[in-house]
Amino acid sequence: MKKVFFWNLSGLLFTLLVGTLLHFVYDWFGGSFWAVLGAVNESTWEHLKLVFWPIVLFGFIEYLFYGRNIRGFLPTKVFSLLIAMVSIVVVFYTYTGIIGDHFLVLDILTFVIGAVLAYWFAYCQLKKARSMDANKFLWGFSMILLIVLLISFIFTFDPPHIALFLDPAQGSYGL
Repeated sequence: MKKVFFWNLSGLLFTLLVGTLLHFVYDWFGGSFWAVLGAVNESTWEHLKLVFWPIVLFGFIEYLFYGRNIRGFLPTKVFSLLIAMVSIVVVFYTYTGIIGDHFLVLDILTFVIGAVLAYWFAYCQLKKARSMDANKFLWGFSMILLIVLLISFIFTFDPPHIALFLDPAQGSYGL
């Protein structure tokens, strides 16, 4: 149980640090590679990358060190990733809908909330003896969901014209 706590706390700190850096990598380096990894504008969608990539990378590291010995590790991590992304969207649009504007401090707090919820969920699931039982349907669904999320970041280059993808600072979409 202590090992699971340590890994999830480490993952949270890793996600907060790396996610913060990913906010700036496209501005620093440019190029398509960094556009897929980092935020290219101020849209909500682009900011989901800040939680997505660190959780995926840290989840891979966790898998190598201890996750392969835990039933349901993959579904737990994929669902925790989804929880992070959905909570960021929900919290952001809820608070901006209530207040009528967005504020940097609250924007950063939405990122922190998403990351905390993701790792809290993963910790609660992984500390159980059976976690999210690794039946074939759940495992397959988790893999499909992860692949869909990975592929969806092509929206950086050609996003749908809906609010999630709108850069409020520029009034544009994507790159």
